[in-house]
Amino acid sequence: MSPEAIERTKATRFQKGHTPHNGGTPVGVIRLRHDHKDRGGRPYYWIKTAQPNVWRMYHVTIWEEHNGPVPDGCMITFADGNSLNCSIDNLVMETRAQHAIKNHMGLRGYDKESAETLNRIADLKQAITRTKKRRKTKT
Repeated sequence: MSPEAIERTKATRFQKGHTPHNGGTPVGVIRLRHDHKDRGGRPYYWIKTAQPNVWRMYHVTIWEEHNGPVPDGCMITFADGNSLNCSIDNLVMETRAQHAIKNHMGLRGYDKESAETLNRIADLKQAITRTKKRRKTKT
């Protein structure tokens, strides 16, 4: 574009902080989105938490309302494996290490109690691995 054409378009450009005529999506709206197709396209609910465009996973928001913020290195998973069941009774906090061990071993929970038990099994597996590594370095 010529410099004159650029100058003429300045009057009709969106300005910083401008809200579109349709108002955008209001805060509190919940949408269903799918994970990346390479990860199986698993569906998750997302909630808009702030303007202009701040979205968070709905199940994490529910967990934080009941239990406070999720610590670094932890994640919120679904006890029954259903990513659309966002009730607090179905949400479990686990470390990324626990999650990795459970996936590697093919362990799946069916309810909150079994999911928490599997997290303890993953902790035991981690402790065993650490002990074996320590013994190896001493010899």
